[in-house]
Formats: sequence, C-alpha cells, structure tokens
Amino acid sequence: MAAELIEEDLLSASLQVLFEKMASGDVYEFIRRIKLEDCLLKKLKNKLLSANSVLNDGEEKQIKNKAVREWLAVAELEEAIYDAEDLVDEITSECVGRLMVNLEAAHIRICLASK
Repeated sequence: MAAELIEEDLLSASLQVLFEKMASGDVYEFIRRIKLEDCLLKKLKNKLLSANSVLNDGEEKQIKNKAVREWLAVAELEEAIYDAEDLVDEITSECVGRLMVNLEAAHIRICLASK
C-alpha cells in the first residue's frame, strides 16, 4: 500500500512538473507568437491525451483488479508522461534557441548603431 502511494505521488509530481513547464511564460509566449510545426504540437497533444486516457482507464480498472492497475498505470502512464516531457523540453529548447538568436541580432544592431 505504501509503495502504491509513493508511485502515485511520483506520477503526480511528474505531471505537475510537466504542466508547470508548459505553463511557463517563455513556452506560452513561444507557442502563441511563433507557429510551431503542427506535427510537434499534435505529438504533444496525443501524448497528453494518452496520459489522460491511461489515468482514466487505470482509475476504472483499479476498482476491479489491483494487479491491472499496477501493471497498466505505472508502465504506460510513465511512458506517456516521459514522452510528453521530452516534447515540452524540445519546445522549450526551440524557444530558448530562438530567443538567443533574437538577442544576438539585437546586440549586433546596437553595436552597429553605436559606431
């Protein structure tokens, strides 16, 4: 029982970190301002929907069969969460990369203007 609570807490914490990353100002602004590849956003949406469906399925099945809950929820949900985290990290990296390019361009313009 204690191990199950720890697993649930870890999965919950992983989801919380994922949602915090997605809600960060930089990522939100990046997604809002710059059109990401539709493919990347669709992948992220599918991974999050997959995590949600596994959670829902696990909740329903845990009532009937504890072993199913342990097998299904832990393995599939962790994989879906990690995949979604990877995609959010990819979006964040893209955001930071574009921000750095913009900052470098602004710095060059300032240097040229001051000469």
